[in-house]
Amino acid sequence: MAGFLRQSASAFGARCLRGRWRNFTSTSDGSDGAKYAEHRETPLSRWTVSGERPDRALAFPQYWDAFYKSKESEDPGSLYDWYSNSDVLQGVLWNKLRRLQAGHLVLHAGCGTSALSLALSSHFKDIRFIHADFSMQGLELMKHRHPELNWMAMDVRQLPFADRSLAAVVEKGTMDALLRKGDDAWLDMCKECSRALSQGGIFLQITDEPPELRLPLLEHLREWQVSFSAVDANDDGYEYFVYSCEMR
Repeated sequence: MAGFLRQSASAFGARCLRGRWRNFTSTSDGSDGAKYAEHRETPLSRWTVSGERPDRALAFPQYWDAFYKSKESEDPGSLYDWYSNSDVLQGVLWNKLRRLQAGHLVLHAGCGTSALSLALSSHFKDIRFIHADFSMQGLELMKHRHPELNWMAMDVRQLPFADRSLAAVVEKGTMDALLRKGDDAWLDMCKECSRALSQGGIFLQITDEPPELRLPLLEHLREWQVSFSAVDANDDGYEYFVYSCEMR
C-alpha cells in the first residue's frame, strides 16, 4: 500500500510537470525540472526556496511570505484565492457543513488571504472558526484587516488541538501545496486532522485533483469514509472536486 501511495503522490507531481496543473509548464528540454507558468494570477516564477527545486517551493512558508508581501505591495488590501471561491463552490461546502452546531470548533487550514475565511465566518456565525496558516505574512495581513476573526499560526502536520476536539477541518489547496514536497508531508497532515476530529467529524478538501489520483491518498486513512462532488465553478472554466472525509 505504501508503494502505491508513493506512486499516486508521484503521479500528482508528474501531472504538475506535464502542465496539466494550471500553475505549471514543463521545461523546454523535457527535464525533471520545471518552470512556473504565469497564465494565472499567481506569479509563481518569481521566488524559490533556498536549497529546494522550484516545483517544491509552494510547500514552504518562505515562498508564501514572499508571495503575500509582493501581492500586498502590488495590490494593497486584495484577497487571493488559488482556486475558485465561487458561489457554486461555496454552496457545496455549506451543504457539507450543515450539521455544524453552535459552539463547534472548526479549523480552516491553510487560509492564506483567501476570501473563504470571510465567507465561512459570515455564513456560520455561531461556529468557532480558527483560520490558520504557516505564512506569518499572510496571517498578519488578515489580522490587520479583520481583527474580529480568529487567526492562528500553525503547521497542519502538528496541530495544537486535543484529540477529538474539532467538528470539521476545511482546506482549499493546502494538501496540494504539501504534495509538492514529494515526501509524506501530506500524509502527516491527514493523520493530524484525523486525530483532532471528533467522532462524526468531517475533513473537507477543495482541489482540482481528479478522483483517480486523490482517492487512493485519502482512503489510506481507514477511519475516513470518503466521498466527493465534482463542481463546475462557473467563474474560471475549471472543474473542481470537493472531497468529504467523514470520521467513522
